[in-house]
Amino acid sequence: MLKLVLRGLVAHRARLLLSMVVIVAGVAFVAGTLMFTATLDRSFDRAFDDLGRGTDVVVRTDRAFEPGLGERAAERPVPAPVLEAVREVDGVAKAAGVVEGFAAVVDRRGRLAGAEPQTGVAWNGDPDLSLPRLSAGRPPAGPDEVAIDVTTARDAGYRVGDRVTVALRAGARPFRLTGLFEVGDSALGDQLSMTAFAPGAAARLLSGAPGTGDQGAYARIVVHGDDGVSQERLRDAVAAALPPGVEAVTGRAAVGEQAGPLKAVLGAMRTFLLVFAVIAVFVGSFIIVNTFTMLVSARVRELALLRAVGASR
Repeated sequence: MLKLVLRGLVAHRARLLLSMVVIVAGVAFVAGTLMFTATLDRSFDRAFDDLGRGTDVVVRTDRAFEPGLGERAAERPVPAPVLEAVREVDGVAKAAGVVEGFAAVVDRRGRLAGAEPQTGVAWNGDPDLSLPRLSAGRPPAGPDEVAIDVTTARDAGYRVGDRVTVALRAGARPFRLTGLFEVGDSALGDQLSMTAFAPGAAARLLSGAPGTGDQGAYARIVVHGDDGVSQERLRDAVAAALPPGVEAVTGRAAVGEQAGPLKAVLGAMRTFLLVFAVIAVFVGSFIIVNTFTMLVSARVRELALLRAVGASR
C-alpha cells in the first residue's frame, strides 16, 4: 500500500509541488509581514532613541495640540530668563536654549537640497545637548559662515570652503561653508536636512520662527541631568521652577511624541499587509481542499477497486 501511495505521489508530482508552493507562500507572506514590520519598528525605535540621546528633560511652552507626522508643533517661544532658572535647579548638569527656524541649502542648479523639513539651528558643540557632530572643517563663527549636514552637502555638491546659498525666511543669501557634520549616529539622521549658523547670528538669520524672532527667547530648552538622577525626578524638579504656560517633559516622552505618528503609520501598514496575508492563506487553503476533492472524485473507481482487493482505509 505504501508503494502504491508513493507511486501515486510521483505520478501527480506537479500537483503535489503546487500544493506545497501554495502552503509555503501563504505562511511566508504572514511571517514576512510580521518580521518586516517588527524590524522597521525596532529600527525606528533605535533611531529616535539616538536622536534624543543626552536630553533628559525638554522645557517648552504648553501645546494646544500634538503635531502629526511631518508637522511642526505650533509653540510659543520660551522666555530667556527660564533658561537661567532651569540651570539653578538641583540635578541639572547643563542646559541650553534651542534656536531654530527654516533654512534650506540651495544647490548649484538653484533648487532646494535635502529632505524636508529643512531646519536651521544655532551651532552647539556640546554632544549632550545637540545632535550635530562635526566631521570636517570647523564650526561657523561669523555671521557669514555656515555648516551643513554631510548628506545635504553631498546632494548639493558642496565642499568645505565653497560659497553656499541658503534660503531663509527673509530671502536667500550667500555664506561661506566652514564645516560638515553628521546628525546623530543612526540612519534616520541621514534623512534630516540641517543647517547650523554661528550662535550670535542664528537668532537674527532665523527670525520668524519660535525662539528666533526674539533675541530673548528660545524654541525650547534641553536639559542634561547629573549622573544618577532619573528623567522623571529631574522633570519634576525643573517643572517646579517654571512659570505658568511653560512645561517640562522627559526626554523619553519627547522622543515618543515624535515617534508616535510614524508608529501609527507602521501599525496601519502592518494591518494592511496582514489582511492580504490572511486572504492569501485562505485562498491557498481553498485551492488545496478543492484540488484534493477533485483528485478523490477522479479516483473513485481506482479506490473502489483497491477496496475490492482488500485495501483498508
